[in-house]
Amino acid sequence: MGFYADGPAIFGMSMSLSILSIFAVAGRLFIRKTYGQGFGADDWLMLPALLCTIGVAITLMIGAEDHAVGYPAGNPEYPTVDQPFIIVQQVFFAVFQINVLGLVFAKLSILFFYRRIFNTGHNKAFNYTTIVLAIFVILWGIAFFFVGLLSCGTHVSANWGTYDDIVTYCVSGTNIDMTYVVTDTFADLVLFILPIPLIVRLKMSVARRLAVLLIFGIGALTLISSLFRVIFFVSIYTDVFSQTVISQDPILEYTIFLYWTMLESGLAIIVACLPTFQVWFRKVTVDTVMKNVRGIFSVQSFSRSSRASAQEKSREGNSSEASLQRSSFEMLPGGEIGVKSEITVVSSNGHDIHDNHGMRY
Repeated sequence: MGFYADGPAIFGMSMSLSILSIFAVAGRLFIRKTYGQGFGADDWLMLPALLCTIGVAITLMIGAEDHAVGYPAGNPEYPTVDQPFIIVQQVFFAVFQINVLGLVFAKLSILFFYRRIFNTGHNKAFNYTTIVLAIFVILWGIAFFFVGLLSCGTHVSANWGTYDDIVTYCVSGTNIDMTYVVTDTFADLVLFILPIPLIVRLKMSVARRLAVLLIFGIGALTLISSLFRVIFFVSIYTDVFSQTVISQDPILEYTIFLYWTMLESGLAIIVACLPTFQVWFRKVTVDTVMKNVRGIFSVQSFSRSSRASAQEKSREGNSSEASLQRSSFEMLPGGEIGVKSEITVVSSNGHDIHDNHGMRY
């Protein structure tokens, strides 16, 4: 693949991330419904974000299937050099417009999710911060959507025209794209940092707090993809790739941008849904597992000791009684193991004496 993703890689990544995104959102809604949590603004906003991500994926797969996106210029399948370039330009234009909308919905969903779990009405600073960020995200999306749409003025089709069309009708897209990727990365950074102080102050065990931080920390994947897109974008217009095929092939330049755009779009959906899934694992902690393991061994040891004692008394004949213990296990709410033991004592007169007791581990 070198410095760029080829057509099959673009196609495979787009399909994989779109499928994973669908499962993530479906699982999120299923959990909300099953556990009676109710649907909030964060859940509804995730639906158009998912549709935009699927739209980006389909557009890229079409471009890759046409042997345009991810394929060097001069493809012998096309009669002219301009033809694959026009297809890539069409894909780039559509992806840019759809992705701007998708990221707006995804970022707003994350913000409303933060407000859902952290905004108790007493933290005015957090309340105002999330409102300001939501307004910023909305204005950011509106601005770049129309900048991308009108970058060639009223000649919208020039966005996917020939080299001459772009030079004649369109403003330079370098500064626009650079501003877009940098501000997008800045927003991802703020969203990643925002909940950390609140999580640190939560009243819970250190292990539990670290687990919650880990779940939210996975959001760094989206930030990392944004950072890589900035790095590659800056590198293309500097001397880093001056001696590579990328600097000599505009199609491969677009491919790098499209690759990291799809990666960020898909990860934003998946990462935003992950905290919802913690409800399935919130009862599984290290302490619970260790307690259960110790409990099982303790009961087994207790049972063996009781049986050995009963057998010894029976062999020696020093006692007119023999005892036998039977234990049953029951899984209790919260991941605990309940042990119910029944000891039957057989006396010399043939009567059975029962003793029942229970333990929790």
